[in-house]
Amino acid sequence: MIDWRSLFKLPSGEVADGPADEPYRVFTRAYDLELPGAGITERLSTSNPDKLAWRDYDGTGWREARNLAEHLAEGQASIGDAISTALGSDAAEFAVTLLIDQSGSMKGAPIAAVANATRDFEACLSRAGARTEVLGFSTAGWHGGFAREAWLRGGRPERPGRLCALLHIVYKSADEPEWSPQSQQAMLHPDLLRENVDGEALDWAVERLSSAPARYKLLIMLSDGAPVDDSTLKENGPSYLEWHLCRSIARIEGGNEVTLGALGIGYEVGRYYRHSRAGGDRYSSRGSNEAVREPRGDCPPVHRFEVSYRNYPGG
Repeated sequence: MIDWRSLFKLPSGEVADGPADEPYRVFTRAYDLELPGAGITERLSTSNPDKLAWRDYDGTGWREARNLAEHLAEGQASIGDAISTALGSDAAEFAVTLLIDQSGSMKGAPIAAVANATRDFEACLSRAGARTEVLGFSTAGWHGGFAREAWLRGGRPERPGRLCALLHIVYKSADEPEWSPQSQQAMLHPDLLRENVDGEALDWAVERLSSAPARYKLLIMLSDGAPVDDSTLKENGPSYLEWHLCRSIARIEGGNEVTLGALGIGYEVGRYYRHSRAGGDRYSSRGSNEAVREPRGDCPPVHRFEVSYRNYPGG
């Protein structure tokens, strides 16, 4: 997700960062959702309090995304032979989870390209004999959704912790033999693309992957930037989600159960992940200007990019 904080001045009363070792908190989990990809589009209108103007209410955006994905797929080469060669006879001993960042800046070409690549990659892994899972993460509503409304009703306590409702999506579970076409199409829906809490998404994916009956467990994050949820950052400080992401990555990389890798979509994810590769610059929706913010604690610096306000309704 693009770091939007350099784009406009925040209110004078915005909360500053706390200490780098500040414990991560969650104001409420009551409105968090974990839903299957198939049929998720029918839940979008009731899972959040978003205004009608912020929604793809007539389906135009979804149709455009599907058409773009079909166009991009025409020129996409298969990677099946390369995967089969890499895994060899040990393919059945691999469990691979693909975790997709579905933030607002992925709208349009980025999500179309990622959906195509994910579909091809998952199919090739499955044909080779590996166990696969495809997950996505976003938020259930812009600007905190129902979680922020509960905080307002509760008297606005200071430094509430994560102040948004999470949306975690299981597009294909490891127990499903095939990724259904309906679920594949759902990944392209523009109303899924909101804000992103990467650290908790990683923790969720690792918990699911850890139980897989496989010798080798690989988690691959596909992301286009830093974690951002404006509701959380305004009340806890601009680095709150970033620091939690750093701690989650350090915990996973410091263990020996899951191997973590990342692919950056027009973004250098190597500043976060030990095993990483950046690509897809032509599909990125970010601007060309960038600057680096100095890190605090054990967090790496984060790029800031110019981005259209259209990615953040009501901002």
